[in-house]
Amino acid sequence: MKNEGLQTLRDAIERGMGYGLNTPCDFKQAAVAITQETGRSISSTTLMRIWGYVRDGGADYHPSTYSLSTLAIFLGFLDFKDFAAHYTESVKRKRSLRGTRLV
Repeated sequence: MKNEGLQTLRDAIERGMGYGLNTPCDFKQAAVAITQETGRSISSTTLMRIWGYVRDGGADYHPSTYSLSTLAIFLGFLDFKDFAAHYTESVKRKRSLRGTRLV
């Protein structure tokens, strides 16, 4: 999934949380909420890396499948593959609608 897909995942998480993740406190609260909701552990540091808030993972940091699936499960998907398939299908639909002219 390309960067725009990861951004879509981040945006969906923020909508699900009801607030933007902008401070260390936001990431801590989100980590607790996601862990409680999914039963899967995710740290605030991992979230900060995914959001680009910290760069200790390097410029080409790639989140683990476990972390991405945990976020997808929080959003109601089976796993990250399910989210990616839904995202890909949504992009295809939007592109096909752009090519359609309404008369």
